[in-house]
Amino acid sequence: MARLSSKNLSVQGNNVSILNEVSVTFGPEELVGVIGPNGAGKTTLLKSLLGLLKPSSGDITLDGKTLGSWGRIDIAKRIGYLAQGAPCHWPMTVERIVEIGCSPHSLPLWGIDAEDRKIVENALRLTGISHLRDRIVTSLSGGERTLVMIARCLAGRAEILLADEPVTGLDPRHQIKVIQTLLSSVTKNTGVVMVLHDLSLAARYCTRLILIHEGRVTAEGDPTSVLTPKNLSDVYGIDASLREIDGQALVVCKDIRI
Repeated sequence: MARLSSKNLSVQGNNVSILNEVSVTFGPEELVGVIGPNGAGKTTLLKSLLGLLKPSSGDITLDGKTLGSWGRIDIAKRIGYLAQGAPCHWPMTVERIVEIGCSPHSLPLWGIDAEDRKIVENALRLTGISHLRDRIVTSLSGGERTLVMIARCLAGRAEILLADEPVTGLDPRHQIKVIQTLLSSVTKNTGVVMVLHDLSLAARYCTRLILIHEGRVTAEGDPTSVLTPKNLSDVYGIDASLREIDGQALVVCKDIRI
């Protein structure tokens, strides 16, 4: 069971502070939502936790060991990454893309073994895309492509999946399907962290929220304690509140003056 943490993490870009002393911990059995306005530092946090960006100060640890002491393949075995927009420019079949997800553990370009075959089939089944296995991935819709890339991450057996805005630009049906798929992958051994802009989806599905504003963690906890009228006003500049309608959490926002 992997545990990924940052302590007093700060990141700068072009002499501008992007993250300021951010301390967070992610592990199994959670679907964590990272929320905040555009430019708050959410994507920077995910990329830093992956080792793709170099911190200006602070520490990042994976299972108690400094992230820099891990090899890239070992990190890939523990942490999966779903990039914003689920980009894929390879004209390959869906099945082949998912097979490539096994690469931290094997050499799928030369064929996969029986164990990996079972893992690939399970990933296709869990994401509900078995019927798309022979389709070229570049011909799919945005929602279908996102599910393919989630399946690829699942095939990699990552214990923590970092997903950057996995539902942005998708229609409501695919938004819910993608999040439910991510939620179904959360187990006693695995966890998911996703960046979200839709606060109602965050309130409905996430077990914990981290609210980032101007590079700092402003609030952290369950949706009820984070999505307060004060936090929504201070961070987003909106008059809004978290309500329950037909048993579902919904953030209701009043009109703003323009």
